[in-house]
Order: sequence, then C-alpha cells, then structure tokens
Amino acid sequence: MMCEFFLLLLSMQSAWDEIIALVDSTAFPLALSNLIVIGFFIYLYWYDREEQNKYEGCIAQLEDSSKHAQMNPHFIFNALNGMQSILLLQGEQKANQYLGMLSKLLRYTLDNSVQERIALADELNYLKAYIELNKMRMGDSFEYCIDNQIDVDPKECYIPPMLIQPIVENAIVHGLSPKSSGGILLITIKEIANKLHFTIHDNGVGISASKALKKKFKRNYKSYATKILRERIAIFNRLKNANMHLHITEQEHPNFGFGTKAEIDIPYQTEPAKSIAHEAYAHPHS
Repeated sequence: MMCEFFLLLLSMQSAWDEIIALVDSTAFPLALSNLIVIGFFIYLYWYDREEQNKYEGCIAQLEDSSKHAQMNPHFIFNALNGMQSILLLQGEQKANQYLGMLSKLLRYTLDNSVQERIALADELNYLKAYIELNKMRMGDSFEYCIDNQIDVDPKECYIPPMLIQPIVENAIVHGLSPKSSGGILLITIKEIANKLHFTIHDNGVGISASKALKKKFKRNYKSYATKILRERIAIFNRLKNANMHLHITEQEHPNFGFGTKAEIDIPYQTEPAKSIAHEAYAHPHS
C-alpha cells in the first residue's frame, strides 16, 4: 500500500512539473489567448441567438396582436348589420335593447383585446353576451347551453382571448341562421391533458348545406372569422411551441340530431399575463 502511495505522489509531482514547464514556456500564453478568443466567439454566438429569439418572440406577439385586432372590425361590421336588421324588422324598442347589449359586448372586446390571456370566466361572460345579442337579432330562433365540466375555478384559469367566439359565430351565421326555429347551440368545456377541450356543437344545416345555400343565392358574404382564427392558432403554436389545432366536421349529435361539431384544445395557465403591447416591447431588439 505504501509503495502504491509513493508511486502516486511521484506521478503527481511529475504532472505538476509538466504544468510548471508549460507555464514557463511560450506555448502557454498562446494557448491561453486562443482559448480566450474561442470563448469570446462562443459568447457572441450565444448572445446573438438569445437576441434573435427575443426578436422573433416580439414579432410573433405583434403578429398575434394584429390578427386579434382584425377580429374587432369584423365583429363590429356583423353587429351593425344585425342592428340594422332589428331596427327594420322588430322596431325601435328592440333596437335600443340591442344597442345596449352591443355596447356591453364592445366593452368586453376592448378590455380583452390588449390581453395575452384572460380568465375563463371573462371569456364565458363574453360568449354569453355575444350569443344573447345574436338570439335577439334572430328572434330567439335558437337556444344555447354552456356546459363547463372542469374542476378548475374559471376565475383562476387563463386562456388566450377570443378563440371561441369566431367558432360560435360560424355556428350561428352559417349553421343556425338558415333555420327559422328549433336551433340548438351547445358549448362543452372539459379538461384533457392539461388543456381545455372546447366542443361547439350546433344542429344547424351543416357545412355542405351551408355552402350549397351560399352558392344557390349567390351570396357575396365572405367569412373571415375562421381564416383569422387559424392564423392566430398558427402564430400561437410558433410562439409558445404548442400544438393547438381546430377541427370542424359534420356530425350527428345523440340528443338533437345532425349538425356541425367544432373542437379545439387550448392550453391554459393559472396566472394572468401582461398586456400584449407590454410583452411585445418588453425586450426590444437592439
């Protein structure tokens, strides 16, 4: 054992002598300077990647804000058309009620449009106001139900705003509006794999019949809601490295028959976010 220890000491002494010799030689300063230069370029590369990621994040945030902003005039255009219809068909009193509900909905829209995430409770209040407005416009020709089956408190569950409203809009405008009565709109919310699974089911005329009606009556109306929504989803997925998607099909419902079913899985968080504008400019690219 003493022999092995003695040999170890000798080897350590030999290694130390080599280190001292290297330090004393001219090779060591050259090697050290090379290491410093390499380390500097590694730092520059890392720093540039970090800044590039921040910049791309800002761009994606601004793109999402832009797409979100496009929803607002689209919604206002449809709402004003609805008010004109009510004024002509249902009279001044109903038009005044409609205007009051519309102002409430516009307030929701303005409050939500500057937020990256809002509470699920606020999103559901917004949906209820939007659906009630359309019920009035359509003479109560349909009923609706929002079935929230999640255990999380809706006031403490935060999601991106106005992702469900365009789907509901399509269900009402293209599915339920061609029916004069008996319409049903069902919105179901479940928690699946740490996401909120929204199902929007209507017993309207269906996708194929809606397209046929549009072609038959040569309607020039173009729906931008779904297009803008899909673009927002793509931006969200790129920005958050997520896998959110929208799936729409014609399907039979066991309780109220044939119609259209839309599904979307939305990641949620348990804390609010800063406004979109604040997030976008928090780390400007220099």
